[in-house]
Amino acid sequence: MTDVKKMAKNGKKPDPVSFRIVKIIVCIIFAVYSFSLIVPVIWALIVSVADPFWFLFTGFAKMPTQFDFSNYVRTFDVIYEVSGLSFEMMIINSIWWAVGGALLSVIVSNITAYACARYNFVGGKVLYWVAVIGMMIPIASNTAPLFKLCKDMNIVHTPLMLLTQMGGLGFNFIVIYSAYKGISGEYAEAAFMDGAGHLRVFLSIYFPMSISSMIALGLMQFIGLWGDPQFPLLFLDGYENLASGLYLIENKLRFAEEESLEPIFYAALMISTIPSITLFMIFRKKFMDMQISGGIKG
Repeated sequence: MTDVKKMAKNGKKPDPVSFRIVKIIVCIIFAVYSFSLIVPVIWALIVSVADPFWFLFTGFAKMPTQFDFSNYVRTFDVIYEVSGLSFEMMIINSIWWAVGGALLSVIVSNITAYACARYNFVGGKVLYWVAVIGMMIPIASNTAPLFKLCKDMNIVHTPLMLLTQMGGLGFNFIVIYSAYKGISGEYAEAAFMDGAGHLRVFLSIYFPMSISSMIALGLMQFIGLWGDPQFPLLFLDGYENLASGLYLIENKLRFAEEESLEPIFYAALMISTIPSITLFMIFRKKFMDMQISGGIKG
């Protein structure tokens, strides 16, 4: 009753009882969903610091009584001994693949979106709808033709596979295209009157306005490439990243005879999440809103 009286004094009508019930139900659903996401992460963290012999004899039957933080130190050596894959090299491969792929994808999409959004030319609208329709096509259906194309170009299993991330059409294109459409053309008109060329207008005016969106999209692309095991397994044999490398050695670690190396594997998984979590915490505001700041809308 107190809240209702306060709302009445402020001139606000209280929410109907049915609406409050709906809000409570939605909050409960989101709470359960959040709990379902957090519990596996907490359990993986617990297993990563457990005594290896605890997992060998108990599995997941009960909580560990002793914690061994040396699992994180042993990860680098044990993974190499068991699988022959260097954990340090997998980290390096993950960095150049995820960072390079994210940069190329966002930059090329930005250039393509700017041309289609700010200039009227034959095929501009066609490219936009090709991007929209292309998002409806399952990615798996493109694997075979992509592999044949890359094989004909002799770039399969080489770092040149980064070129495949330079597609200018896709989700990044649609987001940046919409952002550029929402920016007033008065900026370009004023710059042209001052003698600026098309390239100068793009680099000095429109490109800085899209930085916020580019950072958010780049983070999404980075996280996707960092945690994707399928593409490196198919196209980058010999350049295993953390996701594909850990996928390959999972069974070898699981069936080790002398002791259970499952805690070592989970420690490696926790290490592999550090870059994504760190970047998300640093750029979480830009990641959540994905908006272009400032400027006249029109």
